[in-house]
Amino acid sequence: MDKHDDGSGLSPNGPDVRGYDQDLERSTSVGWRHNSPKSPTSEVPGVGSGVSRADPDSCPSRMCYGAGPRPKICFLDHSGTMPRRKRELLEQEFDVTCIGVDWSYGHVKAALGLRGHDVIIAQTAYHSIVAMLWAPRTPVVVENHGDLGLRNRWLRWIGLRHAKVYRAVSQWTAGQFPDDKMTVTFPPWVDRELFTHDWDAYRIRRQILYLGGVDQVHKGSEVVRHIPYPLINMSNSRPSMVAVTMAESTVVIVPSLREGFGLVALEAMFSRTPIVASNVGGLKELIKHEETGILVEPNSVRELTMAINDVWKKEKPWNTGMADRAYDFACKFWTPERYLEGHRRLVREATRT
Repeated sequence: MDKHDDGSGLSPNGPDVRGYDQDLERSTSVGWRHNSPKSPTSEVPGVGSGVSRADPDSCPSRMCYGAGPRPKICFLDHSGTMPRRKRELLEQEFDVTCIGVDWSYGHVKAALGLRGHDVIIAQTAYHSIVAMLWAPRTPVVVENHGDLGLRNRWLRWIGLRHAKVYRAVSQWTAGQFPDDKMTVTFPPWVDRELFTHDWDAYRIRRQILYLGGVDQVHKGSEVVRHIPYPLINMSNSRPSMVAVTMAESTVVIVPSLREGFGLVALEAMFSRTPIVASNVGGLKELIKHEETGILVEPNSVRELTMAINDVWKKEKPWNTGMADRAYDFACKFWTPERYLEGHRRLVREATRT
């Protein structure tokens, strides 16, 4: 497998969020696996746990598509939109199309627009079924950001069976796939340019940021109601406002009962804001306890409150430099090159005969 530079390449001046929301297309992303003899698993080069599988047939160069045209990939999800910087990165090597389909809309557009692509990347098993209906001969990648998207096990089985390759964002989400196909694992998209800046001079004392909905039980909404401190909830706010508020906050809490990856935690790492999160799913793979953040038992008001107090008081020995260690880890863990290489790998595996 190719070797890649994990240097951060970050701008010391931080991001310019002015006008960001004007040309931002909303992201639909939320959100590693141990090998099985039946299901080879590929982990894109970079920091992370899990076992990597060497691919002797893969080309050592950046791409292995020959002298033909650039691969055409279609992202099939609920919204049909994509963050601007994510599109710009992927369009360095692919022709990118986004189509939004849900139970009640988008099927006409899917019927007209899905054909003619080299690979379809389906956000859920449901979108894989849509691809099977309107473009049955096009290879499909099914993603798992923490929810495969269908409660009916037979429909979910049909959607997964049609897939050529699985894509997971963590070992936990990879473990939800059957052991019958290649699983490629790499982190989801994060706009690190937006969240990487130094707002230490603007930190507001005892400001807690929570990004889960007030009625989202799986995001820990029942737990945060009993915390004896005021919270700032920005679950439906613009990304640029979230980035600034996160940088101003004293601590970011992610008290989820289940989490496929923990995108908010990674954004907080880039923002150098301390994290208190539940010890579940992808969060416990992303955060090293008392090293890059604090992990607490899910659904525990007492542990969550004590952890917040420890971050505020800064009396614990691990508290010194924790946010800086998290930032250094994030810069190595998530790079544009690693994200782009993940999609190269998906296309190679999906188009392999």
